[in-house]
Amino acid sequence: MTRVSLVDARIAGGEAGALLDSLSRHGADVHPLLMAVAHSSGCFRNFLRLPDSLIRHSKLDAGLREIAVMRMARVLDSDYEWTLHDRYARTAGVRQDQLDALRSGDVDGGAFTETERLVIAFTDEGMKGTLSDELFAEVRERIGEESVVDLVLAIGWWAGLVPLVNKALDIHLTDS
Repeated sequence: MTRVSLVDARIAGGEAGALLDSLSRHGADVHPLLMAVAHSSGCFRNFLRLPDSLIRHSKLDAGLREIAVMRMARVLDSDYEWTLHDRYARTAGVRQDQLDALRSGDVDGGAFTETERLVIAFTDEGMKGTLSDELFAEVRERIGEESVVDLVLAIGWWAGLVPLVNKALDIHLTDS
C-alpha cells in the first residue's frame, strides 16, 4: 500500500489533473508512480519531461536504452521497472533471447553485440559510481557524445530517482 494516495485525472485538480488526463488520452502508461508524484503540483510537469525526452527525443538508440533499463531493473530487482519497460524494450527491437539473458544475468553469452555488452558494462559501472575513463571513452567512441550523455541521464533517471521515489513512497504496480 502506498504511503500517499494515488491521484487520478478524475479527482486531481489543476495542471496535475490535466496532465494525467492528457497522458491517458494519448495512451501513455499512467501507472502508480505517476499517480503518486501528481501530488507535487509544482514539480509534476517537469517530472514527466525527462523520461519523455529520453524515450521520444534522445539520440541514444532505443534498443541500447532499453537494454540499459532492463539491466538496471534486473540489478535493482525491480519488477516494477521490468514490467513497465518490457513493452518499450520489445518495441525498440530487444529480442526475447536478450531479455532472457538480461533476466538471468547471463550478459556475457552470445545474445549481445560488442556495443550492447559495453552498454551493459557502462550501466553496471554507472550504477555503482565507478565508471572508468576507459569504458566511458570506448562507449562514447561507439555511440557518440550526445548518446553517451543520454545514456548517463537514463541511468540517473531509472537507477536513481525512480527507485528512490518508488521505495520512499512504497509504490507497487498493483496499487492502482
